[in-house]
Amino acid sequence: GRISGRIALQGLTHGWDGGATCLGGIGLTIEPGERVALIGRSGSGKSTLLQLIAGLLPVQAGRLTVDGHAISRYSAAQLRDGIVYAGQDAALFDSTIWDNILLGRPEPEAELVEAALRDSGLAAHVEHSIEGFMRKVGPRGSRLSGGQRQSLILARALIRDPRVLLLDEPTAAMDIASEQVVINGLARAAKGRTMVVATHRLALLDLVDRVIWLEEGRIVADRPRDEVVAMLRRGSASTTQVA
Repeated sequence: GRISGRIALQGLTHGWDGGATCLGGIGLTIEPGERVALIGRSGSGKSTLLQLIAGLLPVQAGRLTVDGHAISRYSAAQLRDGIVYAGQDAALFDSTIWDNILLGRPEPEAELVEAALRDSGLAAHVEHSIEGFMRKVGPRGSRLSGGQRQSLILARALIRDPRVLLLDEPTAAMDIASEQVVINGLARAAKGRTMVVATHRLALLDLVDRVIWLEEGRIVADRPRDEVVAMLRRGSASTTQVA
């Protein structure tokens, strides 16, 4: 059956060849439909953890299960159908915006397309363009701004209608107005899905109910959002960065 979105990690450890361990003994459970933020300094292991949950990196030590089954038991096609990872380094190809969204997949139903374009903020970027979604993005998306590239990558994820949505710094290159459009869109898109978002932006915490704080590859806090936001505001004068 289709993945429902329960993620469980027990003693999960990961390290790079010749380097120090980047995740050590991670243990947590994310229930279907739960919305979770990962915060922490650069290099704390947020992106690596998302890629492990997505099945993009192999489990080296410990246990990672999806709906109670070891992630290794799933085929790549099953994982890609149920779990979508939108990373900062996602590839864009020298074709149209529309081609980059679909990546050769059949066009989904119109309602799903409309929602994905709206909730990603991409529709707002192109609605006044003569070329519209047939606009060429250039090699590696060079004809788009950083915020436009992020909206396109997010639209690509949402149009696949996944049960689990993993987002790595989805608004890092956006201005405040564009970010707010995306936050409002993700609030709609997250309904009924498991969503895990890694972020440095305090505004994105409005989307989640729970925050997991990573430092040097280990969990130092796993608390309700309001408790963590209060901690952050007491400890820093900045209201735009979470670490």
